Amino acid sequence: MEIYGVELRQKRVTRSSRNQGRIYLPLSWLGKRVKIVRMD
Repeated sequence: MEIYGVELRQKRVTRSSRNQGRIYLPLSWLGKRVKIVRMD
């Protein structure tokens, strides 16, 4: 799989509620298209 982009951030998903996770991204990314790839 190849993914092309402008910037890469590695983050861990944290618990948001009982059955959801959350990733915090920079405010400057608002309105931008992003792709999330599960690594493991």
